[in-house]
Amino acid sequence: MKELREQALNADINALADVGLLDEDTVEYLISFEQSYEPGSRQHYKTGKPAVNPENTEKWRRIARQDISQNLRQAVRNGRYEVIEFALGFNEENSDVPFQEALSLENIIHGDEFRILVFTGGQGGGKSYLAYTIGKYKKRLCDRDGIAVRVVTNSLSAVEANDDLEFVGSPEDLLEYRLEHPGEVVFIFDEASSFFDSKAAGNAAQMAQFVPFLRRMRKFRILPIIVSHRAMDIGTDVRKLESVVFVDKPTQDKAVFYEDEKNGELEGKMFEISGYSTDERYEYESDDPFISWKWEGLDRITELMENPRDFQSLWEDKGIVRDLKEKADRIDELQSLKEERDDLIRQCSELEYTQEEIADFASVSRSRVQSVLNDTT
Repeated sequence: MKELREQALNADINALADVGLLDEDTVEYLISFEQSYEPGSRQHYKTGKPAVNPENTEKWRRIARQDISQNLRQAVRNGRYEVIEFALGFNEENSDVPFQEALSLENIIHGDEFRILVFTGGQGGGKSYLAYTIGKYKKRLCDRDGIAVRVVTNSLSAVEANDDLEFVGSPEDLLEYRLEHPGEVVFIFDEASSFFDSKAAGNAAQMAQFVPFLRRMRKFRILPIIVSHRAMDIGTDVRKLESVVFVDKPTQDKAVFYEDEKNGELEGKMFEISGYSTDERYEYESDDPFISWKWEGLDRITELMENPRDFQSLWEDKGIVRDLKEKADRIDELQSLKEERDDLIRQCSELEYTQEEIADFASVSRSRVQSVLNDTT
């Protein structure tokens, strides 16, 4: 998405407006900016030197970039690939480049509200392999956008083989982990059919409690990637969640994404991808005997979900709200220290120390000392 956005910025205003990448108000503002722009009056967005043309200024780029990014995402969601083709400048000769698929996948796992991925397919199709690869891809997207992210799984073998994977073995572990870490969490749930098949495995009661938690994961910024064998092996209540996207792995080198499942058949093909191997993948043993999951603590989560205020208080005790309060307290302490330091600067001045000497004592600039001494309020 970032590459598309940057390429689109090189087009003129009218072309961007014609394909819907710039909103009307933005177009009017940019035209006004261009008409009043004096060459060299602002810095070039890339070199820092005076920009001759207005579209090369950081201000022009910043304003246009926001519209283009938002409208590109909307184009992906609505399947308006002609907009994306314009952004890339593709023609008929290279229209087979799978940029639509890459953007669609990014929107699913990194959009405004990412989805729940459910992998299905036969033995040896590479379901877990691709699940961990997508976990790595999500991490790269977060790193690109400056978002803190962690990847967790219920596979002890995968955790042992990869330093940047961490283990969670129950719903309570996952909730505690999310509360303790800012940003986003990718949760790769391997061999889910062993735990999510409510009929064969006798997990009906647990699944009834877990589904509301699963539904809320998106709000908690948790991306669930569930790896199963058949869609039917996943409880009905999970399969019917509108946020679920089914990923079928018919072969090792292909994955097909579907919108829905009925009676074991996947429907509503969205797109397919292939050639996704990467040297940056997670190491993973296909015959992994160390998959763990316990339903312990689920009753507590269910009770919390039934009382939103109790659930909200968890963030205040050990989560993001607690961290925010701590940062606010530290800022208050810092402000208090600055005021005490300024008072000591004034006292040193009364002892006839020079401003240079006082600046050295306080480890501040001379201009800061001068500012404090000139402030009589």
